[in-house]
Amino acid sequence: MYEILEGVVGVKKFVDIISVSGQGEFSFPQPQEYTRVYEFEAPPWSWKVMVRANGVEKDTLSLFKPSVGARRLRGNAARAVWGENHPSMQYDSLRILASKLDELVLYDRMILSGAVGRARSLADTFYIDSVNQVFENACFKLLESEAFLQEFCYADLVRSRLWQWRIDSGWGRDKLKKVWLEEMHFDTCRSKLQKARSPGWCSSWIEVHGDCFLGVEHLDSVQMNTADLDFAMWWWDLKKPNSLASVWWERHEDSPLAKLRSLRGIELWGENDLESAIWTTPSSDLVHVDELFGSWSVILVVKNGSGTSLTEWSAFRAVENSLKSKRKNLQFVVLCIDGTQKEWDSLVSKRKSVSETLRWVGADCRWLDGLGITSMPQTIIVSPSLKVHSNSSLRPSNGLGGVLYKLPR
Repeated sequence: MYEILEGVVGVKKFVDIISVSGQGEFSFPQPQEYTRVYEFEAPPWSWKVMVRANGVEKDTLSLFKPSVGARRLRGNAARAVWGENHPSMQYDSLRILASKLDELVLYDRMILSGAVGRARSLADTFYIDSVNQVFENACFKLLESEAFLQEFCYADLVRSRLWQWRIDSGWGRDKLKKVWLEEMHFDTCRSKLQKARSPGWCSSWIEVHGDCFLGVEHLDSVQMNTADLDFAMWWWDLKKPNSLASVWWERHEDSPLAKLRSLRGIELWGENDLESAIWTTPSSDLVHVDELFGSWSVILVVKNGSGTSLTEWSAFRAVENSLKSKRKNLQFVVLCIDGTQKEWDSLVSKRKSVSETLRWVGADCRWLDGLGITSMPQTIIVSPSLKVHSNSSLRPSNGLGGVLYKLPR
């Protein structure tokens, strides 16, 4: 379980490991102060969920595993559903309505955009306007309902969908910004940090102001409401890092967003964290990772059932054999991230020699985060002091030997 700290790029922090019963039941503590966004992860699947504060949530949260296969090792989005009376269900109904209305006006929008040649006169603008009005009315009906008046984060999601619809309908930037100022004029009860934590508010801001930095050569020429400047500089710094945005942040270290901005690039595991961690041997004994202390360690991350993993494991053995007489301070470890004991046992049977060091951490998100495991097979180099030296080194079949030979002796 992770807490999403902000809604721009989803910087998150690890919160807890949640146990799930054999019947699929689980529970977790609700936030106390404000609505928070959590990510639940069981690699390769993940679920993002908003959870309201102060014991408001009474419904059951259901996490569904997709029927289709995963495309990545981690972060494959899956569906999370609250009970039928929850605000999220009303928002989902709005999304379904938007999808249906999109289909009705798709052709006319294409004509107006010029995608079908010189046929603009064939577009039924009266019809488009009427469909636009249907969607606007549906959005404002939700926003003015008692449930959404009290639920800023869900209201922000509705507004985000509305801004997206307006852009798809051909609204220009000047009109977008003008209406943004009119509609946001009354949103004065929330701090910037509270807005930054709301995915809907952030996506709305990006829809309207996402191109604010294009063509800007001087800070004084940024056409932006002063209240939004730190959001603009945050977004600019993310999308197109440059000296102008850096200079602005140096002058505004007291901005409420500065703390969130500084969270990017934090090292997840230091030497002490890795030294205290444990993993499993082929005999299922627990071994402290400090067994790696004192030598450069090369870790090949593999998974049972992956043909590429087996190919790179063979190349890994070849690299080890070629270097063992030349470099005495190198040790080689194969790390299994299979999620079940059965898959682990299958991988153990693929060893060529009992002298091979094979370890297991399973699909444990703490390990995946700490070692920066994002793909597989993946090569990780750990220094003699148990600091992650590289978590994206070359594969054994593509030049790893040369990298290892050049490591400090």
